[in-house]
Amino acid sequence: MTIDPLASLLIGAFGAAVLTVGGGLFGAWIQSRREHARWLREERLGAYESFLISAESMLAYRADQSAQRADDLMNTMHASAATARLLGPDSVFAAIVAHEQSCQDLLYATLQITVEHGGRSALLTDAERERLSALRSKSLPTRRALVEEARHVLGISGKRVEPRIGKRPS
Repeated sequence: MTIDPLASLLIGAFGAAVLTVGGGLFGAWIQSRREHARWLREERLGAYESFLISAESMLAYRADQSAQRADDLMNTMHASAATARLLGPDSVFAAIVAHEQSCQDLLYATLQITVEHGGRSALLTDAERERLSALRSKSLPTRRALVEEARHVLGISGKRVEPRIGKRPS
């Protein structure tokens, strides 16, 4: 049995066309997945950064600032946490919730001290200063855990620089 040379040529050309179209579609699919992964990584980075900035602002809240400022800080932090929740993953959101709680504990303690002083700005007692310092220190491990998990999810590796909160360079 012999195959007609024309049929052989047409089958070969058709096969090559199918492989070319299939390869092109496969390449486009891979590129689409890469672009989506890049977009998701950038959006996550922005959301995590926004949350960390709002958390740092909340940790910097002082008793002499207004209650409205505290409310604004809380709303900003909740909004950035919600964005991070939408972008995932759950492991980062769990770390966000833990850090958010430690920030809120400090904010509520600061507001309570303000109320105890009759809403006036006053010098803190040693006990109040120690209480706030302990709560601020409690937020450092939750921040560290959040940053480490976010770095892992974002694929950021390398040596991490420790924050110098409250320390002066020597």
